[in-house]
Amino acid sequence: MSQPTLRLVLGDQLSASLSALDGLDPAHDVVLMAEVRDEATYVRHHKQKIALIFAAMRSFAAELQARGVTVRYVRIDAPENTHSIVGELHRALDDGAYASVVMTECGEWRLAQALAAFAGVAGVPVEIRADRRFICSHERFQRWA
Repeated sequence: MSQPTLRLVLGDQLSASLSALDGLDPAHDVVLMAEVRDEATYVRHHKQKIALIFAAMRSFAAELQARGVTVRYVRIDAPENTHSIVGELHRALDDGAYASVVMTECGEWRLAQALAAFAGVAGVPVEIRADRRFICSHERFQRWA
């Protein structure tokens, strides 16, 4: 059997139609979701907003698990939590043998830059897929602008 793919789902990407989940093999692949301090505190948010996001993430993880998907879910209070998305990606790769990492591009510039840098040092192929949840792609917008 070949090695599984690690698929990252961010807190604002809770959709079964997310491009990172295209081709997901529920019996084989692993979805990574993480509640991390870096994302909860990089700008001021109301505590109830953060609680709502974490609740939605937990609910989506439970939906995936109900469909037979293995979810590596890191809670905010987990002692081993590195409190960064990139840190959790590295920790997952250190803990398991994955053939590749697949994610959907994120909408936040700071995190997009961190994930692009991660792709250069991950040690496995990293595929950052377009986010189809927007009216148009980055490329189409650039042609228009």
